[in-house]
Amino acid sequence: MDKARATKILEEAGEQVKKIEAEIETLTGSANKKARNAKSREIADIKKGEDYVDAERVLAGKEPLQERNKGACNKVEEKKPEVVVTGEVKGVVTVKAIGAGAAEKKEKKEKKGGDSGGISAEERKELDKLKEDVIARKKDLKAEGMTGGQMNKDAQIVAWVKRMNELKEKAGELEKKEDKKKEKKSKGDPEALENLKKEIEAYKEKLKTEFGYTKADINKDEDIIAMTKKLKEMKA
Repeated sequence: MDKARATKILEEAGEQVKKIEAEIETLTGSANKKARNAKSREIADIKKGEDYVDAERVLAGKEPLQERNKGACNKVEEKKPEVVVTGEVKGVVTVKAIGAGAAEKKEKKEKKGGDSGGISAEERKELDKLKEDVIARKKDLKAEGMTGGQMNKDAQIVAWVKRMNELKEKAGELEKKEDKKKEKKSKGDPEALENLKKEIEAYKEKLKTEFGYTKADINKDEDIIAMTKKLKEMKA
């Protein structure tokens, strides 16, 4: 799968999602709750599709997971040695070849210099999508009769949460143990406390309005639990 095909797959999927979302907007009232849930599951299934996931990985510069989507087009182009003119002796130009390894180190150094840290725009998009996928998946599992504890042990949920934590740690949203110990020793910054409160309330509202979570469901959500715990630690 190359980037052109990946882009096409995501665009087609996006059109499907828009159509379904438009249908959901017409299904108002409690009488259409099941129908809305069914449509939400359709959206989640589209985003969990093998080709959809591989397309996102390709655009993020990663290798597809499915063998059928792997191919020569995904191989990293071999870097040719750079040639640098070092001087001219009696009309003969002398050159020095920089090996592929040196060129690669140079490229990495340049990338590092131009990157201020954290995660890329593609990774941020992936993180936001994973959060929505987890919410949608839990909603489906709840409809099937699963408890909160059973949902957290679901293989798909576990995999998504693991990836989310990797991205959060890279973005600096997951604090190291040493940082947490330092934070506990000092009182929380008033502005930081207020911002976290607003973030929690906004996320709760999203769970309630967009995904139909009940108050009990919201209180069991992993992100809500983590943010609430952090808020208590900052107040201590």
